[in-house]
Parts: sequence; structure tokens; C-alpha cells
Amino acid sequence: MSEAPNMLPNKVRIQQQSKPKRRRRWIGISAIIFAMIVILGVTGISGFVGWNLTHPAKDPITNKPEKLQMTYTNVQFNSAYDDTLLRGWLIPAGDNKDRIVIFSHGYRGNRSGEKPALPTAQALQKQGIASLLFDFRNSGESEGTVTSVGLFEKSDLIAAVNYAKSLGYTKIGLVGYSMGAVVSIDAAPEVSDVQAVIADSPFADMRPYLEDNLPVWSNLPAFPFTPLVIWETSMLTGLDPDQVRPIESITKLKDKQVLLIHTTNDGKIPASNSEQLMKASGSPNTSLWLVPGDRHVGAYNAVPDEYLTKVTQFFTQNLK
Repeated sequence: MSEAPNMLPNKVRIQQQSKPKRRRRWIGISAIIFAMIVILGVTGISGFVGWNLTHPAKDPITNKPEKLQMTYTNVQFNSAYDDTLLRGWLIPAGDNKDRIVIFSHGYRGNRSGEKPALPTAQALQKQGIASLLFDFRNSGESEGTVTSVGLFEKSDLIAAVNYAKSLGYTKIGLVGYSMGAVVSIDAAPEVSDVQAVIADSPFADMRPYLEDNLPVWSNLPAFPFTPLVIWETSMLTGLDPDQVRPIESITKLKDKQVLLIHTTNDGKIPASNSEQLMKASGSPNTSLWLVPGDRHVGAYNAVPDEYLTKVTQFFTQNLK
């Protein structure tokens, strides 16, 4: 018996054959649209987060020197980079006007935000050493809208050093916390009057640090966001992470006394960063104090009395 001929009209057969093709076409188009939405979403989120990280809201000042029975003077000066107005406190040490320590706070902080700052200033005052605490740009009561995590802040600190010199101080020390520790290391080689530096919880090199640890600050998965946040932030703000490299700056501090401080299990900036800086220094004038603990800038909280003794002795011995 012969096979029955296909009695469907040619038009119907063509329509049936074209349905799978149309289905595949729409699946392909839908996949492309979905991919574009994902790409635009990831790109948009990365840019938004990067912008917010470099434009954080100012943290208000909550503590003042009088809380520790210290007299002070409100001061202001302009950044060496772009004349941004910076504000701070000068805490004198009686009639002693030759030695001073300049404090640099951390990211999203201000002059009073780091817990070691005011107690350290008080301990230094008792040893006849004045203190200058100020707010970086876009922090505390200072002006500015961008936080560059070390790039422009270096010029802010250099301006603070120049201000202290204009008051007659000739023996100058720096102490910085987190971002401020990075800035202290980066600024010190450019100011010959600085004799001693304490860097509490610094990172060693901004780009590799961000590549490994940006999720700590962005609250986003490393993939695919970290490289996009770094790239888009640089494109949007002009900030180049390759220009913030304390691991290079510390090699220029061989003639200055440097003390690195870090808690062993710091969850925001691992202690390995200070270990890298110690190794890169290659100087007998650089030392590293590792304190058991997991809090960022947490050495003071772990051993407050030992911390103040060590920091105070470091400056009394080296500001000569």
C-alpha cells in the first residue's frame, strides 16, 4: 500500500515549519535583552557604589578636647592641593612650642572619631608635646565633597605640617589611623621637618588592596563588581588608585623613625599589609608592633595603657 500523499496546502506547511524558527529567534532576542539588562544593572550599581564610596556623608564631631580637660584652639588652613578649607584643633602643651604631633583620621571619620586620638593627645600633652588634630577634606567640619582615600588627603596633611611650622613648631611627628596612616606614610617623604611617623592599620598598596578587599566596603560580591567599581570610580572621579602606594613611599623614610601598628586579625585591612610595609622599608628605623585582636584600628582597645605608653615614648624619644 502506497504512502498517502501530504494533503496539507503548501502555505500551511510553510507556516508550521516557520514556528520553530520564530521560537528560536525570540529566545535569542530575549537572551540578548536579558544580558543587556544585567550588564546595565551591574554597571549602574558599580558606578553608584563607587560614587558613594568617594562621596561619603560627613560624620559629625561628637567628642571634644574639653571632655578630657584639655584646652584647645579652633584653627583652620587651606589644603596645599586646591585651597580646600580645613578645620581642626590645636592642643598646646603649656609653653613648649617646639614639638608637635599631627593626627590623621581614617576613612569616613573625623578628628575626634578615632578612639585613640584624644587620649593620645592627652598623653602627649603631659610630656610637653602639642597636638594638631584636623579634618581631611569632605570630613568633619572641613569643606570639600570628595574623599580620595589618600590621594588629595596627602596635600591636606602637608598643609597641616606647614601650618604647624608657621606657628613655630620645628620638631614634628605624624600619627595616622587606617587611611590617615597611609596618608602619613605618603606625605612624610615630602616634608623634611617630619622626624617620626606612627601608622596604625595602613594598607600597603591601594590597587591590590582594593582588588582583594573592596567587598568589605562596597558590600558587593567581588565578581563581577570589584573590577567594575574600581574602573568606573576612576572614570567618574579621576582618582587613580595607582597613585596611592605607601609601599613605595616607605622606602624613602630610611632617615625617619617609623612605627607600624596592626591587630593580628584585622578584618578590614589585614595585618599582612603592615608586614609588607615593614619588609619594603628595609630600614632599622622602622618597627612593627602586632597586637592580638580582630578590630580595625583596634590596638588601643585591646591594650590601652600599653598603647599610650608605647606611642608617647616613641615621640618623646624621636622628636629631638
